[in-house]
Amino acid sequence: MIDAATNAYIQALAQVYNEIFEFDLEARTVRCLHGHFMGMAQTMRSIRLVMDDSVNYWLEHLILPEDRATVREAFDRLIAGEIPAVGKPSQVEFRIRSSSQKIRYYLGLFVKVDPAACILCCCDISKQREAEALQRENQALKGLNQHMKAIVEGLTDGMLAFEVTNDLVMPLYISDNICDFFSISRDTWMNIMKQGIPIRDFLSQSNLTYEAYLKLLADGSAEFNYIDVSSGNEMRIRAISNTIKNDDVETHHIMLYDITEKYRSELRLSQLKSSERDDCSDPTRNGIYIRTFGYFDVFIDGKPIAFRHEKSKELFALLVDRRGGFVSSSDAIGFLWEDEPVTPVTLARYRKVALRLRNLLEEYGIADVIEAVDGKRRIIPERIRCDLYDYLSRDAQFASLFNGSYLSNYSWAEITLAQLLDSQH
Repeated sequence: MIDAATNAYIQALAQVYNEIFEFDLEARTVRCLHGHFMGMAQTMRSIRLVMDDSVNYWLEHLILPEDRATVREAFDRLIAGEIPAVGKPSQVEFRIRSSSQKIRYYLGLFVKVDPAACILCCCDISKQREAEALQRENQALKGLNQHMKAIVEGLTDGMLAFEVTNDLVMPLYISDNICDFFSISRDTWMNIMKQGIPIRDFLSQSNLTYEAYLKLLADGSAEFNYIDVSSGNEMRIRAISNTIKNDDVETHHIMLYDITEKYRSELRLSQLKSSERDDCSDPTRNGIYIRTFGYFDVFIDGKPIAFRHEKSKELFALLVDRRGGFVSSSDAIGFLWEDEPVTPVTLARYRKVALRLRNLLEEYGIADVIEAVDGKRRIIPERIRCDLYDYLSRDAQFASLFNGSYLSNYSWAEITLAQLLDSQH
């Protein structure tokens, strides 16, 4: 399953990670490649075990109850074949209780090595979690030197991005986003990765200044925005710098983290608090209004939500149409992609749509209008106002809301439309 090149890659990973496991997605087995099998006997190393049984054992006997749902979801994505290819690793953080009853913090990184095999790298980050946030992130960089270039090339979030020695920059991975941000072609970038480039020349093509770079080295961290190449959305990145001195030569390692969701949540929370200070009697939740008669739209205090993805908007409309009932993944796929069966591909596509919807609602501060349980989702009617719900209440003041048109955007809405028309007679 693992060839010589992959084995060399794993040996490099072993310089950084405490535990490494191989998952055979076709045979549904798992074996330990490095470490102590997360507390299990050393004699179990390299033995192929049943994947489902091993995962259940870890969840029940090692991982703290508070983290089991998060880890279970990560393994479910792995088993369903949703872990992305090399270049976009999937991460999960969890805690385990050691044999001495001490709680340890781990960061797990799923990396696909081929269509049928995936490795899980687990790094003990207890020391980092016990320190302050900045100290924790800086500590994670220590000791990552000669083996890291082979590890991080092709990987991004949370991995080393640049090594700067004597003002010569050596990029350690390549991606469309980073090439676009620095206005450098992929071919040129590949050459820079081999030969390096003076820091001033490197920065001159980007939005960053040399002064900003010096401030990053002095402060240890900085944040900046950029536009994601694939989605066109504005994203936010945190850069962490760590300096290592060796024989009077200073080497700076710079790591990048995607903090977009956290940044948006904090920004939205700040806006909500400001709004509450201005008018405590009018919370944002009371300002959510959903229009279904005619075309579907969602408003907050009279302003429409700008949906970036049509399928995410359609999923929201479907949940509203169900009036508080749960919608399963398979049911949603049947409505959103009427001619396609439920497969691992369509399930992955649906989860991406659901994630985009959740992120958008979080951005607007109204994510709590949707409840998700075991992969099923529903709208919470008590937390919104909707013309459909008002009309069905039979209150006389809403009797004229329905004009014969309902969710005109979507063909599947014709069933509810027929029921509404029948109710008029």
